[in-house]
Amino acid sequence: MKVYKADKTNYWINELKSWILTFIAYAVLFFIIKSIFLRPPGKILLSICVIFILKVANILTQYRATDIRIDPTNDKLTFILNSIMSGEKSKIYDLKQTQSAIVKTSILNTFLNPGLVLKIYLPKNEVFIIRGRVGFSPATLKAIDNMVATSNKIYSKS
Repeated sequence: MKVYKADKTNYWINELKSWILTFIAYAVLFFIIKSIFLRPPGKILLSICVIFILKVANILTQYRATDIRIDPTNDKLTFILNSIMSGEKSKIYDLKQTQSAIVKTSILNTFLNPGLVLKIYLPKNEVFIIRGRVGFSPATLKAIDNMVATSNKIYSKS
């Protein structure tokens, strides 16, 4: 069994970048509105606070992949998902029913996501998308894609 782990340091660095970018975008928006109206409406500050609260709620409740386990001998692909509020859960799929593809992100998106996105196509038309933002390096994403593709070649020959 091959286990691929997300790097927590990369995850928190990418999350910090996201917060900084959000703060800068809303500060610019706030100053533009302030310069137009000379005194910003109170609802602008309220909406900015709501957006920050939603961002915090997203961090606390969203599941993110921390481990990906590929076991070609037992034909299993396991995602270990973790959420700060809900804890850990795992999703297990048949490896021979999955396919994967590496997709390069746009240049504008590389500030938050390190360039590559791994899409794993699951049964029932589900797609599991793994971005580098959750802590997986581009080399790890390529290795996972390679392992899934190699396992599928083995199954297609049998």
